[in-house]
Amino acid sequence: MTIAESANLYTFLSLGQVFKRTFAICIDRLDIYLTISGIVHLPAIVLMVLIVMALAPVAQDAISGHVSFMKEYFASVVTIVYLQMLISM
Repeated sequence: MTIAESANLYTFLSLGQVFKRTFAICIDRLDIYLTISGIVHLPAIVLMVLIVMALAPVAQDAISGHVSFMKEYFASVVTIVYLQMLISM
């Protein structure tokens, strides 16, 4: 494909040509896409780490305390997980 052909935005493209243009743009602007991806996923990663640290029992005898914590704060846990899913979309 020549430069003149790729500059014409109103040509009919085959599926292969669409993928070729898409990947060319993606590779050309990879730094921008990775920055956007990092910004979008950072809150989800932080929330997931905090949830795992808060809810994971550290010892075998802490399991009963973990279950009682889950029963006591079930609404808060569900709200945090829901917000994390909402933010990461």
